[in-house]
Amino acid sequence: MLVAGVLLFSLVLVQAPVLLGDDPSAAAAALTQAPFVLAICALAMRKGQWRASTGMLLAMGYVGLVIVAAFRASYFGTITTNFAIFQAIQFSLIATLAAFAFLRDSRPFARRRYLLALCWAPAAHVAVNVLLHFAGYDPPGLVEPEKGYEAIVLNLLGISSQRVVFPMTAGFNGMAPTAAIAFAVSVLFALRGQHRKLAILGATASLYAMLATDSRGALLVAPLAVAVVVFTPRIHKRRFGWFAVALPVLPVLLALALATTADTPGAKFDRFSGSISTGTVRTIVWEEALALLSEPRLDHIFGYGQQGQVASGVSVGYAPLFGNGPDVLSVSVHNVVLQTALDMGWVGVACLIAVAAVMLTGLARGAGDPVYAALLAGTLAILFLGTVQASPTPYHPDSFAWWLMVVFGAVRLRELKGEARALQRARPS
Repeated sequence: MLVAGVLLFSLVLVQAPVLLGDDPSAAAAALTQAPFVLAICALAMRKGQWRASTGMLLAMGYVGLVIVAAFRASYFGTITTNFAIFQAIQFSLIATLAAFAFLRDSRPFARRRYLLALCWAPAAHVAVNVLLHFAGYDPPGLVEPEKGYEAIVLNLLGISSQRVVFPMTAGFNGMAPTAAIAFAVSVLFALRGQHRKLAILGATASLYAMLATDSRGALLVAPLAVAVVVFTPRIHKRRFGWFAVALPVLPVLLALALATTADTPGAKFDRFSGSISTGTVRTIVWEEALALLSEPRLDHIFGYGQQGQVASGVSVGYAPLFGNGPDVLSVSVHNVVLQTALDMGWVGVACLIAVAAVMLTGLARGAGDPVYAALLAGTLAILFLGTVQASPTPYHPDSFAWWLMVVFGAVRLRELKGEARALQRARPS
């Protein structure tokens, strides 16, 4: 129960330091990671045999690149060394817990319980944020968001409301990836008739979170992910690996087309006016990132570390879109492929594509099971959202932690037939 509980509230634990203020003490930050250590110790004490595979090595290499990117960012000065160390420890613990839970030959029913807890982790995180919001809790050091940002979708529905920044997120769009995952998973469970009451609660909380933050991208991709899983014939689900991974590349191609048809080299700067000042037109941001990445540089092999848009200077070109605040240079490039290229280079992009292909292929094989179908819907949702947001990347730590754990869970599903036989033998007659 300890391991399942930690997995269930894993995203809450990942974002718990936010509740402690801008600069929590090392002891306080370490306390939020203690449950991961306890869960790993509990799993390590159980007997189990490791099975090394290409997928396992790929997952470990991906985590390694993420950690290297954190330390490279501290070298360039875009994040502090202490924060780089904290992130390295945090993501290492998450990957270790997922590896122990999903990659060892142990009790099949326990592993299924862990996967089920992982399915509900995003909904648990959303629910905690919604409860804290209604309780009026504001974390210490939280910067009051600027007024005047209306929730457009709610206003269209006749409800006058401002966009909400939830307590355990950073910015208006901080909740979008996790809420999209939670909605997709919850609706999928409800449609499959599994845990229906919990599913309705999870879908309601995540829908409210998306509406309150005015996350229009999440509102579109979450139902789309469910529809793809439900209506795609099973025989075609194995093609998800390359179909879904290709989607984040589409905005890049669009930006290239727009860049080549611009009237003058400086035309894009003439568009920093009117409604574009809200930063909703992402093609300008993508053009800036592509302009740099298209240049042959050694730095583009492994990237510039986390917050690569800052270290590379890309964000200087599109900062006017987001006003004159102190953090406008740190605004992401709003695309998972471009953000990964800046953070971890083209090596990181290749690793991301390989990992996503393995994940979707493995999950699609077990899509007849509601648990695996729910994980598949959540994974598709976050990848679809990656077309317009920098997710899954450490820019959104909560949804990225979920992504990392699903990576290890999906690697295991490459041996789904053997798993099914083990479950059948273990089931009492």
